[in-house]
Amino acid sequence: MIKWPIGRLQESLKFTILVNDLQTLSFSGYLTSCITRCTLKKNKMENLVKIGKNDFL
Repeated sequence: MIKWPIGRLQESLKFTILVNDLQTLSFSGYLTSCITRCTLKKNKMENLVKIGKNDFL
């Protein structure tokens, strides 16, 4: 059995956790921007519909 030095193991674990955190952050950032874009598009469409209705009335 290979005995890992505890310090090195902790460092690699820290690094793995850091990478996972970064991936989660970038993913949630990506998700947020997607949701924001969709919301903006939806609002734009609703505004266009409102403007269109106003034109007809």
